[in-house]
Amino acid sequence: MKLKEFLHNFKKDSNTPEEMVMRRKMLIVITVFAIINLLILGIGSLLENKIFIGLLDTGCLIILTIDFLYILKSNNYFTPTYIGIAVIGVLFLILFATGGESNTGHLWIYTFPLFTFFLLGSKRGIVVNTIMLIAIILFFKFGYLIKGSVEYPEHFIFRFIPSYLVVIVYSFTFEELKKQIYSKVITQKQNLRNTIKELKEKKNDLLKLRNGLEEIVNERTKQLLEEIDARKRAQIKISESEKRFRLLFENSPIGMYVSTPEGKVKMVNKALVEMLGYPSEEEFLKLDVNDPSNFVDFDREKFKSELLNYGKVIGYKSIWKKYNGEPIYIQENASALKNEKGEIIQYQGTVEDITKHKEFENALIKAKEKAEESDRLKSEFLAQISHEIRTPVNSILSFTNLLKEEISELGITDLMDSFNMIENGGRRLIRTVDLILNVSDLQNGTYKPEFIEFDLAEDIIKPVLLEFKVQAESKNLEFIFNNNIEGSCSIVADDYTVTQIFVQLIDNAIKFTNKGKVEINLFTTGTHVVSEIIDTGIGISEEYQEKLFKPFCQEDRGYTRKFEGNGLGLSLVKKCSEINKAKILFESRKNVGTKFTVMFERKEKLCSPKKTTVKHK
Repeated sequence: MKLKEFLHNFKKDSNTPEEMVMRRKMLIVITVFAIINLLILGIGSLLENKIFIGLLDTGCLIILTIDFLYILKSNNYFTPTYIGIAVIGVLFLILFATGGESNTGHLWIYTFPLFTFFLLGSKRGIVVNTIMLIAIILFFKFGYLIKGSVEYPEHFIFRFIPSYLVVIVYSFTFEELKKQIYSKVITQKQNLRNTIKELKEKKNDLLKLRNGLEEIVNERTKQLLEEIDARKRAQIKISESEKRFRLLFENSPIGMYVSTPEGKVKMVNKALVEMLGYPSEEEFLKLDVNDPSNFVDFDREKFKSELLNYGKVIGYKSIWKKYNGEPIYIQENASALKNEKGEIIQYQGTVEDITKHKEFENALIKAKEKAEESDRLKSEFLAQISHEIRTPVNSILSFTNLLKEEISELGITDLMDSFNMIENGGRRLIRTVDLILNVSDLQNGTYKPEFIEFDLAEDIIKPVLLEFKVQAESKNLEFIFNNNIEGSCSIVADDYTVTQIFVQLIDNAIKFTNKGKVEINLFTTGTHVVSEIIDTGIGISEEYQEKLFKPFCQEDRGYTRKFEGNGLGLSLVKKCSEINKAKILFESRKNVGTKFTVMFERKEKLCSPKKTTVKHK
């Protein structure tokens, strides 16, 4: 054996799966043998009152028993091996220390290298046996220091140590030779297996080739049979499909046809024959669909052009002639069937009679025109009525003021309340007429808004506040305007409808507030100018809030209602907000108050806030 190969084998133990299985089995046998011996020796020592030896044997017995169970349950090989070897090594050393020269029990120590090399291999075996040899030499040198230990003469020591070394060398050499032989056997076995595998593969290749040829023949035969069967099934399906198509075609309640590009009708169902009033299917098949005399209004060339370009036509409306010459409105869906060259070989389509739909559509158009005429007449009527009401009412109010001044100068105060009632009633009547006209214009779409840029605070809110200042003072209400915007708060909107929004909301706030305050807040949030109209009035019940913006709708109805009005104000506010794309929100609690929030899109960038408060009391 070459030195290099020897050193390589010395550094590396053989740990093949087969060898590990064999070593594990040997470890189990040795452990069982040691457990049995320790059980017998431990019981014997205890019976002879050798308490120390008996307890030692019992302790080693317990350790080896636990080690044995660990071997059975775990795949870890080396840990239980080292534990078992250590226990047996300690027992051998104790036996050696207590046996003496005449006791042949110490000869068991010569077995230590044999099973350690077998269980651990040459590399680990050298280490373990070197440790054991060092322990024996230390005992020979310092054993006399241990109480009760046996001292051995020099001739025994000189015989024992070389003998033990010889056993170690023999065991190591045997293990190395065994590894080499085992390696060669494994190699030869593997080569033999490879040879057998190659022969089997060649045999399998031949069998596969043979089976492949048979499979090809069988597969081709099967394919031919399946093709024949598939053709038969396809023919059956085609036949069934033709039957279903024919059944659907003939029994469909919608008119159906098949025609050629030349105008010849090839197929037609009963529904189309009856729709056009032909006496029979045969008579219908004589029809030339390219003949314009068979139609009242049908652009055949446009119809064919769309079929050629798009392959289908959906919802094509035209007017055909019945068999008796009467016109019939129809709606047609058609598709073109092309050959491999892309040429149209036939048309197929469905025909619906939409004469009643057309008559209904014409009736709707007439009704719409009539409704528009009614709206126009209504607007004219309202305008005329407005004029007829405004003129005498204004005259009444003017002369009432003159009479009021004359009577006031005469000192007659009893009639002053009557004049106030006449004046309030007249103004209420004028406001009602104005509201009706405004709502009518907005709902009919006759009002044309003009969107311009203006300052919301200066151009709208402040003039409206001046208009309602006297009304708020008459009810002793705190009238507050908080302008929290620095500089201009410009928006682009229709100034008339924006004015109407604030007029109606502030009017309602004052009308329905008997004590407390009416507060108008103006500020910006992001890209919006926000206005809030807050009052401490009677509030709105939750049940009525869903109907708040409906026209002519009031929470308090009937002759016993406490507040005047016709229910058009908030409807007008909602419509004006929609025209200006403004968001309107509200919050309200009964007997607490109401807050309306109107948000307009802002034209300029956000400015730094600066609070300005105007109070009227």
